[in-house]
Amino acid sequence: MRRARAVKIHTAMGEVRGVETNKGDLFKSNCVVMASSVRPGLRLLLDRADLLPVRFSRRLDAMETSGSYYISYYSIPEDAARGLHPNIEVTGMNMSLPLAFSPDTFYMLIPSLIDPSSAPPGRHCLCLSLPCPAGYAMDRHGRNSCRISLEQIAVEKFPALRGKMTHLFDLGPGQLETISGNPGGAAYGWVQSPEQSGIRRLGIKTPITGLYLAGQWTMPGGGIAGVITSGRLCAQAILKDKAFVSVEPC
Repeated sequence: MRRARAVKIHTAMGEVRGVETNKGDLFKSNCVVMASSVRPGLRLLLDRADLLPVRFSRRLDAMETSGSYYISYYSIPEDAARGLHPNIEVTGMNMSLPLAFSPDTFYMLIPSLIDPSSAPPGRHCLCLSLPCPAGYAMDRHGRNSCRISLEQIAVEKFPALRGKMTHLFDLGPGQLETISGNPGGAAYGWVQSPEQSGIRRLGIKTPITGLYLAGQWTMPGGGIAGVITSGRLCAQAILKDKAFVSVEPC
């Protein structure tokens, strides 16, 4: 259901029975897939707090979330993108940014070079993307200062952009958290470390029968390829368990 969010996962005898939305609808099902942030999801949505085994709860508590991003979006004329690549890693610059950490890399992305429909005719979409540490907060003043600094570095590195970048909007970790529901705007779910990647990430199946995980918080990991793979693995697990039934509102 669009424009509705889950507020409770109903269970009975340790098995999933359906999902309740903020609009008061209850959808009966013995199969539920959680593709949102797992830790708050499992802590806040389950109708019983004692459903998770102690060992699983401890593992969940020990998992570390990834960092986030500051992203600033622009519209540029077609000629300003000539000779540029869709994904450019900018390193080796003197990044004296007004931040509480010292970045050495940011990314300049032009997605419309791959998908022209993402920008109006004669224009391109450009974004400057700066990785931020986990838990980093950035207020409006911080975002504005960061934006100006990144723009200065971008035009120094790519002079064809000078005077051609029309700023549209920007997003910091706080805005990304609001949009995605990921704590701290975590970009990849859990940290992509050897201890939290592949089979060492949370599994597709949870200890609660009928409750499955998909997305960046489960195996094999974050990123587009990892998330798509997790969805395929989740669908295969559901079909194998024969847990899927038609969802009916009641």
